[in-house]
Amino acid sequence: MVKSKKMSKTSIAVIVLALLLVLSMVMGITGAWFTDYEKQNEVSTFKFGEVEMNVGSIAVSYVHEDGTTPVGENDVMPGDKIKINLTAIAKTAESEDFWYKVKVSIAPQNGSDALTTAAQTALEAANAGLYCTKAGVAGAATLADILVDLSGDAFGNDYQGDSYKITLEFRALQLENVDATEAAALLSDTPAQGLVWEVNPDGITKVQNNGG
Repeated sequence: MVKSKKMSKTSIAVIVLALLLVLSMVMGITGAWFTDYEKQNEVSTFKFGEVEMNVGSIAVSYVHEDGTTPVGENDVMPGDKIKINLTAIAKTAESEDFWYKVKVSIAPQNGSDALTTAAQTALEAANAGLYCTKAGVAGAATLADILVDLSGDAFGNDYQGDSYKITLEFRALQLENVDATEAAALLSDTPAQGLVWEVNPDGITKVQNNGG
């Protein structure tokens, strides 16, 4: 009888261990916590906006130092000014608001002398303006005439009879999330960060579209 009782305890122990093993396997498969999972295939969509500029008519004239007397394009003298009038710069119907700068470049033609450092300084002064298309933001006022001073200090005797081509670049950069300091720096970079339109005697061409 004693031997039979010991066998019964052993059997019970084996059964209990087997049940525990089964339970541990089940727990390992299902996890110890309640869980759930759902996936929404589409909750929203978005599209990036665009920056696109409309450049109106451009008139270039040459005036004496007082700014009033027209000068023929073949009669420009040191001390005269290049006067660039822009009738309109605006965004297209699809465009977001943007900052913009107008860069004036003067390049020698037919072997003419390159611009001196003083002449380059005069161009930098003419290129300093920063504007934007959003009302109520500094720089949103109508763009004034751009004047490039051909001062006698910059253009001496070496320039007599020389010919030069004037080129304008219109550089645009998104207004939102970019302050005026950042915009001025990015639009002054070479190459500029943003959109660039180039204007020369052959017409208007979008020449680059850089990120920034």
